[in-house]
Amino acid sequence: MTPRRRSWLAGSGGRWADLSACLVAAMAAASCTLQAQAVDAPAMPPPQATSPTPSVAPPSALPAAWNDITALVGDAACSTDSQCRTVAVGSKACGGPAAYLAWSINRTDGIRLATAAARHAELMRGQQRASGIASNCAFVADPGAACKAARCELRSAGDAALQ
Repeated sequence: MTPRRRSWLAGSGGRWADLSACLVAAMAAASCTLQAQAVDAPAMPPPQATSPTPSVAPPSALPAAWNDITALVGDAACSTDSQCRTVAVGSKACGGPAAYLAWSINRTDGIRLATAAARHAELMRGQQRASGIASNCAFVADPGAACKAARCELRSAGDAALQ
């Protein structure tokens, strides 16, 4: 190895050591500051006995919202696949819908159904935030819907291959 090369390595090693020492010192100082802030932080005030607007819907609101959706979907009667649609329902804690429901354009007002599904998802998100619920974060794909035995139903994985 040439002398020039050796001096560069020695020089950079010293610089890296200085940089490492500075980083360790900075992290230690930050840790002490965070611990001091946690100790010095004032205690949270006690919760109010009454609240004009609840931050979480009452437990009965979620089942009632689901009942609204299922009442709008009804029997999902159809005579052809073109009359069948899907709507995303619920909410996963990581985001995205929890599931899909099949519905028929013959029997259901799509705008009212979308509004009811959005309300149900928002209630579910509020409940998840309040309780700290986590989900598996798996993506739930829209399976599509088909008319089977005069009723709109979700397509199965095998049906999708036939399209």
